[in-house]
Amino acid sequence: MGEARFPHVIIDRAKQYIKENGKKSQAFLIEERIDPPPAPGLAKHIKELRDKTDLKDWEYREFQPEDLDFNFRVITTLSLQPEIIDAEVRYHLKDDQPVNVSKGAGALRTHVLQDPELVAKAHATARQAVAAVYRHVQKKGEAQSLPNFVGVDLIPGQDGKVYVMEVQGGPGGFGTLAEIDGKPNQAISKVLIPAQEKVLQKHVKNRKPIHPEHLRSIPPNGATELIRHRSYYQSENFPAAQEAYYNFLMKLGDFSLTSLVEDFGNMAEETGDYTYALRYANDLIAREPDNPLYQEYKTKFEELSRKKEQ
Repeated sequence: MGEARFPHVIIDRAKQYIKENGKKSQAFLIEERIDPPPAPGLAKHIKELRDKTDLKDWEYREFQPEDLDFNFRVITTLSLQPEIIDAEVRYHLKDDQPVNVSKGAGALRTHVLQDPELVAKAHATARQAVAAVYRHVQKKGEAQSLPNFVGVDLIPGQDGKVYVMEVQGGPGGFGTLAEIDGKPNQAISKVLIPAQEKVLQKHVKNRKPIHPEHLRSIPPNGATELIRHRSYYQSENFPAAQEAYYNFLMKLGDFSLTSLVEDFGNMAEETGDYTYALRYANDLIAREPDNPLYQEYKTKFEELSRKKEQ
């Protein structure tokens, strides 16, 4: 199945071409992108920026407000009653590409549209979309709010409505807004963190008590020992790191890598304790008595151990 993109201005011609030249055996699916209304405020702001900033090449061209394609990214809390955290308007000249910052679109604060009614409608639609999605996936007994944030992409139509394109968890946007403002995003501390704090405090208040007799002990496995080893090693507790590493290899049962012996040797050098290095070398020799390399490591560790003791 092929895909062809047509700019807004020739979509009617594309339809006519398909009608006249398409074969009965072919199936065509035409998905028209919503054409936003003219944005004189946005066009004016971009023109004012030309003399102040180093804009992209296409932004130096002469264009009219109706030449601009734009949409909203609105960031909200995740709740049945979402709060608006922040928002931006993303813009580009109309063509066949998505209007996305990662695709070369520009981004500005929504006030540049000089259309507070449209921005308010975008905010309201974003709240409705997030509440609807959360209500759909929410299970019985689950909280009405979660300490997360959601991004809603919306596009206004020339019919006066605002359409939802996508609702996504953990979206981008804060970095772009910080770049626009030239400073860290204030909405994080003013809206997001207070909203999360309310939810987390409610979770703490409603938490169920856990009694020790209800807990069960799970014996450590190889992964547990490896985590212990890394933790001990990073804190420079090399004796404990050696023991955890040895226990990990015993559970793993892999004695084939010579580099593992070297790992023991390196850790032993940090402490002067060659106990586990020698133990591992002896384990290797027990499995492969005719391997001269393992005997060489054992001899080396024994000599180093004696020197440390002296």
